[in-house]
Amino acid sequence: MLVFAYIYDGVPNWAAASAAVTLFPPAGPQIEVHLDEPRAGARTCAIALLAPSGGDVSVRREIRYVDGTQPELDAAYGWGIRWSAGSK
Repeated sequence: MLVFAYIYDGVPNWAAASAAVTLFPPAGPQIEVHLDEPRAGARTCAIALLAPSGGDVSVRREIRYVDGTQPELDAAYGWGIRWSAGSK
């Protein structure tokens, strides 16, 4: 599972958002991540990757800024999900 965030409209970059995320893994210390890179055009930030590990969950810090949204994030990780427009 990938934990990610989008920057909201009206904020020029991640550094201006003053965003922080704290993860509390089942084992080990908490992980605090500050989303503070002033990279222009990066709308999405992959924060952490959670994966099963010997009956537990491993948490790997990512901090990977991506230009775009889900399809571009998918391409950055090479998952190959087929995206299509949805509706409510």
